[in-house]
Amino acid sequence: MSAACYAEFACRVPKAGSAYVYIYLTLGELAAFVIGWNLILEHSLAVAAISRAAIGYIDALTNEAVQSSLPTYLQEHSWDYYSVIFIIIIGILVCCGIKSTTLFMKFFSAINILVLCFVIACGLALADINNWQDFLPFGAASIFEGAATAYYGFIGYDIITVSSEEAITPGRSVPIAIMLTVLIENILYLLATIVFTLMIPYTEIIEDAGLSSAFGYNGWKWAETVISVGAVAAMTAAIIMSAVAMTRAVYAMACDGTIFKFLGRVNSKTQVPVIATIAVTIITCLSAFFIDLEELAQMFSLGTLLAYMLVALGSIVIRFHPLDLITGEPFEVTKTSENAPLFRKHDTWQTEQTCALLAFVVFTIFANVCLAVIPVIDNNGAAVSCYILLGIFCLLMIGSLVYFSYISEENQLPVEYKIPFSPYFPAASAFLNMYLMTQLNLLAWTRVGIWLVMGLAVYAFYGNFHSTLENTDRVEKDIEKIDQRSKVQIFKEDTS
Repeated sequence: MSAACYAEFACRVPKAGSAYVYIYLTLGELAAFVIGWNLILEHSLAVAAISRAAIGYIDALTNEAVQSSLPTYLQEHSWDYYSVIFIIIIGILVCCGIKSTTLFMKFFSAINILVLCFVIACGLALADINNWQDFLPFGAASIFEGAATAYYGFIGYDIITVSSEEAITPGRSVPIAIMLTVLIENILYLLATIVFTLMIPYTEIIEDAGLSSAFGYNGWKWAETVISVGAVAAMTAAIIMSAVAMTRAVYAMACDGTIFKFLGRVNSKTQVPVIATIAVTIITCLSAFFIDLEELAQMFSLGTLLAYMLVALGSIVIRFHPLDLITGEPFEVTKTSENAPLFRKHDTWQTEQTCALLAFVVFTIFANVCLAVIPVIDNNGAAVSCYILLGIFCLLMIGSLVYFSYISEENQLPVEYKIPFSPYFPAASAFLNMYLMTQLNLLAWTRVGIWLVMGLAVYAFYGNFHSTLENTDRVEKDIEKIDQRSKVQIFKEDTS
């Protein structure tokens, strides 16, 4: 669902920045800054988490020689400087330019696919249906908890849209690339997971090196080595992709002036924002050193789900908004102008449409709060009350969406791909993303909340005064003042 929302946005707005640019044009600058600031955290945590996981596989490959070489006080706090070294190497590679990184990504991605195919083929020979006897040992709720935590495995299409400006035919190639990515990911992940859970009891899985531990459990030591090498190669490709996406997000925000503009300076030789790359590499190194893998995955998934939820809401806006997404003009008017957010002026959308969409968001939040509270309630009466409230909020949520669809008229801007069943399809995506967010722990919410507060401080004291939109509005106001002064001067001259 989220991939479909990204695909339509990529057709309409083939620009670097991904969700940041999409939200900027639909929901306004402040919402865009929040999501852009969140994207920086999201991709930096992705790099940190994957680098930690890669070190885990290297550790398994060397019979825990890596972990044992760390000082005792670092092991006690789960601090890891090997992942920091790994990240610095990747940062240097990214600074060399997109051509070099693309070559490495293709090479490592090919190894990743080959290794997954190897796991599926060889794992079938070791499959034992008895390992499924204790199916869902932690209950059905654990499925959603696991899905929320492991969501970072499906960020490939987000990275595609970040670089869509560099595509030759983005309106056609980007949606196809997104859909193929999601399809291939789902097939490979599903088959690999089925085989993996049939190979080894869940109690014997080594968390830091799951796939290789399954082959080691069955005595296939040579296969364990192959899997570990392939996993490190796959993770290296994922780290490079996330690092590239992270620098593109910083570059887009710096160009708009919402964060420090010097971060947007591009090296003339490599065409890479080197300062931005160095800055986010430092943030990533700190995250990888101090935060363990599980918490990194939780924080990263939270940021990803938040971005996907807002993109889903933004895709509703662009489908039913009467103004052109890029020019900010009505569709029947042909006029070239700079990119203008749809909510820049107060009269850009009908009040009824705005209120109906906001009502859907509010009732969706309340419904998800009820869903999150119900599993932890011991009192039957309180649980029944929550179920009743959940039903009421769901009815109000659906009602507000139906009313929005009734009063809105779809714009006729021709694009090569449109989300089916809008606004219901993207609304369902927003609801599911929000529900998965409620499955993540409080510590992840707290850390991400602190990061967002820091970002809002940057916006309040810098971005609010230096953004492109703010400067444009200021120029327009100055022009209006000059016009008024000219009129007053002409009036005085006429009366004299």
